[in-house]
Amino acid sequence: MMEHWSFIDWDKLVRLSALLSTVIALLALYISWQQHKTNIRLALMGKRLKVFLATRKLFVTVLAEARIGTDRLIGFRWETQESEFLFGPDISAYLDALYKKAADLDVYEGVSSQEMLNERNEILLWFHHQYGDLKKNFGKYLSLKILDW
Repeated sequence: MMEHWSFIDWDKLVRLSALLSTVIALLALYISWQQHKTNIRLALMGKRLKVFLATRKLFVTVLAEARIGTDRLIGFRWETQESEFLFGPDISAYLDALYKKAADLDVYEGVSSQEMLNERNEILLWFHHQYGDLKKNFGKYLSLKILDW
């Protein structure tokens, strides 16, 4: 029976199988690394999305009700507190500016002087203009592009 297998060069076969094992191991390592990067990206995406949604909620509240209220302002700060760890300094600065403007709006709640009403309306107009940039500001951090590592 061994006579039928005599044409096989067993040394070459062993070397080839060792090479194939190495290639398979490297391929498995590469796939594992890609999975790891994807898992990190998805976890980060979920946290970033929460900050984006909290920011959008602030805009919706201010633009729909023309006021914010202290509780909602504190809620916004609470929901976005991790932003400095999840985004670049541009988003942290943007969220700080939104918070300050919303706090200014809260101060002008219930005012009656024309000058204060004008300042309140300027803040509301500022929020209206900023809403258009919301997706643009967060866009590069919420992109699902696979190759942007």
